[in-house]
Amino acid sequence: DTLLHLPARQSSTRVREELPKSARALIGGVILAAVLASAAVAATAHPLTGAEWVALAVLTISAMVAERFEINLYGDSQVSVSAVFLLTAAVALGPGAVLVIGPATALAGHGGRGRPAYKCLFNASVFILGSLASAYLYLLLEPLLPAVQLIGRAGAVVTAALADYALSGVIVAMIIAAVQGASPLAVWREKFGWLLPHFVLIGFLAFLLAVAYESYPGVWGLLGITAPILMTRLTMKQYIDRTEATVAELRSEHASVTALSAELQEAYRETLVAFTSALDHRDTET
Repeated sequence: DTLLHLPARQSSTRVREELPKSARALIGGVILAAVLASAAVAATAHPLTGAEWVALAVLTISAMVAERFEINLYGDSQVSVSAVFLLTAAVALGPGAVLVIGPATALAGHGGRGRPAYKCLFNASVFILGSLASAYLYLLLEPLLPAVQLIGRAGAVVTAALADYALSGVIVAMIIAAVQGASPLAVWREKFGWLLPHFVLIGFLAFLLAVAYESYPGVWGLLGITAPILMTRLTMKQYIDRTEATVAELRSEHASVTALSAELQEAYRETLVAFTSALDHRDTET
């Protein structure tokens, strides 16, 4: 999942000063949308059984652990493998489970890190909206799948994962772009475009978790496959570590080119002013 990242330990007054109005409006809109969606789901979702609550507890704890060890994406956002457990809860337990695992995962990533309170609300909102998109898309696709063909179900779970990837990635890219004054598309390409194959893998792993939960011995199947999933964090971390220096160098070079361009424009302007003044002076003398 993708998380908005701003410098830690900011007072609410300083946050209001640093965030542009467009970013604050977007954040408020995302939180409001999540609240309304949660209220609608709470009113219509079926109650979980005792076994489902146990499975949800296992998935929630796993997601919280994964979120606690999130990976920084070049200084502006984070990613973690908690998406696997959020997606599994969404497709295996239904939309109602999202209302529990989403906020709990956000709290795990927020607690004790000195981050502004609004950021926790925003992250929880992104988790809820992205996971609900996955849950309802899966519910839409599930009746179309032959019950005996697991490959079709795997494709449905992967598609649901891509819905989460698209929605949460677009939301966070828009807000980062508003904060930085950059293009949302450019932000998305730099920070989230490369995650596409990872979310395909996340969807497949969530499918395996869902099958493990539904197969004997249920929750123990979840526990058996959770450890390998948490290991995918290492792969993502290694990739980011290898590319972080390149990204920093590109940003530095871009800043240098931008500064040089501004200097050239200023020199050009001064040259025109000097040339115009010289012409005026010559006209005066003649």
